Amino acid sequence: MGPCSGIALLALSLGGSIFSAEVPTRPIATVEGKREGKLIFVPLQVNGKGPFWFCVDTGASHTVLDPGLARELHLKIIESSATTGTGQGDVPVDHVGAITIASGSLELKVPDPWVIDLSQVPIPKWTRGLLGAEFFEAYVVELNPERPSLQFYDPATYRKSPNATSIPLTLENHRLFIMARIEVTDQKVVEHRLRVDTGSEDSVADDIVKEGREVRETVLGNGLGKDFKGYSGLVKAVQIGPFRFAEVWGPGAPRPAVGMEIFRRFTTVFDGPHGAMHLEPNVHLADAVPAPSQ
Repeated sequence: MGPCSGIALLALSLGGSIFSAEVPTRPIATVEGKREGKLIFVPLQVNGKGPFWFCVDTGASHTVLDPGLARELHLKIIESSATTGTGQGDVPVDHVGAITIASGSLELKVPDPWVIDLSQVPIPKWTRGLLGAEFFEAYVVELNPERPSLQFYDPATYRKSPNATSIPLTLENHRLFIMARIEVTDQKVVEHRLRVDTGSEDSVADDIVKEGREVRETVLGNGLGKDFKGYSGLVKAVQIGPFRFAEVWGPGAPRPAVGMEIFRRFTTVFDGPHGAMHLEPNVHLADAVPAPSQ
């Protein structure tokens, strides 16, 4: 046996796992989208019609259709209820039964989409719906804000990128949560569970900011429900996994959440089925977090 043959056999005996680890997992589908502000939008078909533009919104516990789209698709209202959003007050919800949402080889039956008036939400008027929790429960989903795009993977075969950092992700009652360390001041540090909300342009929204270094009155809400007068605060730092962001402005909110001001700095993989989030920084990692508009 020559030296080359020995090396080849060694590679075969050791390298099955080595080579397979270098082969990226193939997505079920890649959906190219567009970015407006910090939010990401993707085109999707509904019941074979479209495509229509949907905002990628991990904060939506159900996929949402605008009433105009529901009428266009001739969907019949079978029940009505109410929910709450980032604003104040109840938000009316209509229920229309199951629909099928697709893009290329991706096809998912959504058993209970919510029909909600999105006309007062600060998103483009061409937005026809919100891509919500059903997708993050069924698939491993990669959000790349720089491309911008979504990639959907089979949870049974997905392997994370070796360049990504993993942190725990909790999937609970159709909602995603992560833990964050908030250095409010030099004297006060807390650990809070934050809802993951890619439908928000905020950094970290939490009532604790009222104890921050600086506090400003501002208008809050900017989502489902009525806007209201509140406050934003400057905290010393926010740390998510190993990533620490200094001098973070965020709005006061009774339900703590983390939005796209943070996630725009990463390619983020939401692996709800396995309880993990994988973060791969992009060129915006060190960008300053802006103060709220006056």
